[in-house]
Amino acid sequence: MTSSLDITSVFRRAWQLYRRHWGVLLLLSLFVFALPVAMLALVAFGALPALFALVAASLYVNGAFWYQGLATHLVEQASEAGDIPPVVRLIRTSLRRLPVVLGAGILVVLGVFFGLLLLVVPGLIFLAWWAVAIPAAVAEGLRPLAALGRSRRLVRETK
Repeated sequence: MTSSLDITSVFRRAWQLYRRHWGVLLLLSLFVFALPVAMLALVAFGALPALFALVAASLYVNGAFWYQGLATHLVEQASEAGDIPPVVRLIRTSLRRLPVVLGAGILVVLGVFFGLLLLVVPGLIFLAWWAVAIPAAVAEGLRPLAALGRSRRLVRETK
């Protein structure tokens, strides 16, 4: 049995939680993105070799996946418990799921990249199918490939 999902109410609730916990989200984003941004600044000023720009870019992209997992966990905790755990516990919990989050993120990027490389349309289809793969991996405790399948089912069921 497929339950109906009201996208408007999902987005409204998510934005309420983001507004309510903006300070924690800002602190988490500083924690995740400070190192890659600092590395890019040092490369720009010539203090680090240009090769470090690739390392920083990789850290930044993987940080984006991790941050999506952190934000999903925060929203999940706020929805279930009514409040969020301390930042340290959020980070510690998300670190346990980090390999799955990175795996799902890398699979999404590769699938969309090769889909766009072949033709634009397959890449856009993959992007739509796998739009919620990382939240599915975090919220439902799925492995990367299972998260891609769950994301596709969630997107297909939402009309």
